[in-house]
Amino acid sequence: MAGRIIWFYRHSEWDTEQLKAFARLQSNRMERGLFILDTIVSAAPLLGLLGTVTGLVKVFAQINPMTGLPDGVGFVSGVAMALSTTMIGLAIAIPALAFSNYLNRRIDNYNAQISVGVERMVALKVKSNRK
Repeated sequence: MAGRIIWFYRHSEWDTEQLKAFARLQSNRMERGLFILDTIVSAAPLLGLLGTVTGLVKVFAQINPMTGLPDGVGFVSGVAMALSTTMIGLAIAIPALAFSNYLNRRIDNYNAQISVGVERMVALKVKSNRK
């Protein structure tokens, strides 16, 4: 990515705003697949919650109207479904969130480095035009 910016700096006629826009475009390319990871982070707990609600519906559907007590097997399987889907959703979301935060931090650091590099290139160009 930095190589593309340097190539643009050396091989094209540009002004300051064009170089900064090209650098932003290159920075944006680093973020091109992160929406998938963000979707996983958001959707995994919701799918776990959906499974939890489904399990609880199963539990309440097993209640005998005459006694007010649930069927033992249905109760246990419903609670097991509720807990396991919650656990699976969180087991997916937590590592995905950590990885997403890590990647976002790396991208922020690269963007800061690119901004400094572009400002230095602009200063070099201005200095060479004065001579």
